[in-house]
Amino acid sequence: MRWKGLILAAVLFSSLVALWIACSQDNPAVPVDQPVRVEGDNGADRFDWAIGPIEGITTVWHAAPSTITVPVGTTLRFKAQGALSSTIRWGTALEVSRGDLGSIAECHIASPGQYEVSVSVRETRSRQDRIREYADGDDRAPTFRRTCIVNAIDVAFDRVKVVELEPHVKPFGLGASSSNWETSKTLREGNSISQFRHIGPNHYLTAVNRPVALGATLSDPRFSTIIETRISGERPILGAETILISESGQHTVSVGPPSSARSFVIDTYKVSITSHQIGRDAISDDVPVTFVAKTDPPGHEQDITWISSTKFGIAEPVVGHGPTFTVEFHSTVGLDDPVTPSTWLGVRADNAVLVQDQFIFGEVDTCTAISCPPAMQYCEFEVVWINDHADCAAEGLVLHSVACVGPCPFDVAPGDCPETRWFMYKGCLWRGARNSADCQPPCANRFVLK
Repeated sequence: MRWKGLILAAVLFSSLVALWIACSQDNPAVPVDQPVRVEGDNGADRFDWAIGPIEGITTVWHAAPSTITVPVGTTLRFKAQGALSSTIRWGTALEVSRGDLGSIAECHIASPGQYEVSVSVRETRSRQDRIREYADGDDRAPTFRRTCIVNAIDVAFDRVKVVELEPHVKPFGLGASSSNWETSKTLREGNSISQFRHIGPNHYLTAVNRPVALGATLSDPRFSTIIETRISGERPILGAETILISESGQHTVSVGPPSSARSFVIDTYKVSITSHQIGRDAISDDVPVTFVAKTDPPGHEQDITWISSTKFGIAEPVVGHGPTFTVEFHSTVGLDDPVTPSTWLGVRADNAVLVQDQFIFGEVDTCTAISCPPAMQYCEFEVVWINDHADCAAEGLVLHSVACVGPCPFDVAPGDCPETRWFMYKGCLWRGARNSADCQPPCANRFVLK
């Protein structure tokens, strides 16, 4: 009985060693006993011009690239959109099936070299149908032509392989010295600015919509155009260098031929800004504004990265982290044209964006001269827009001017008689100008909102 126990212990030990070796790889290969389903020809229906699964290399139909590189011995399948009545002619490939949604052709690559797979599709409808469709009476049948350049290399199929993956993100690189153009571009462009954390072996955490570079090293870089990336819950993509996941949850990313693919896992969360709602909560200048965000699933609030931006003026600070972000916006109203003031400001929290984008419409109601004591700086202030703020005095839609206040809350050099400036103060939009010994006091105007 003792020897049976020793055998059992040896078997258990060897199994543990094998498991440890498998788990210690940087990017473990997907086990061969986890088959990946290969898509049938019905998958081509979603494309006008497509390339089919390549045996042992890819698993679904993809939009056909302009150029690909394959090993000699590969059989390629292409699909071109076209009705049964259309005239479809293939070059280098042989049609193998025809249906309501197009033609499928095959091309076997038997020797090294460069091949052009082409197809032309000419619709053949009645002349009356064509005349009705084309207002100019052009009865020429529509024709389109598609091509794919195939480079064939005489190497073994196992050279189409991913050796290593190093997923990473590009830092967004913003800080206190960043310009309004830089911050607004990052805020507007739609991609998340979240951190990309390594939380375990081949396991990462980030927010949705964060571009992640795969960092794939191939055994032969010439095959990059036929490397397929498969993300759980999403359609595989071909030749990708960067991926972007739009749903929260856990996602397995597998890259390369199914039998030798490298993989990693990304956990994603979604951020929403809960403290403010556009149209309900106005954001004013020169007062601290605290924004609050939450994550789904919860628990990742400390990982949130914030940025602030404004088209005119400044926002301080530019970058923050955590569940809250307190910002002060200054001088955020400017003129896009000589008459109409506007304001554009906002924040981004990882994938979530909150933007206040407004044009201020109104007209000058009255104009009367004002004089001030010589010892005072002359400033003309008038409230021209209100954010339902208690400190703003309003009488119906006519908001009152304030004059003879000094010093001005904006910087004007002595001797200047500047054009009217716009700025936000205590929840209101103000217009102001400064007088000096070299210029006459301007009119004190009232502004009527429309």
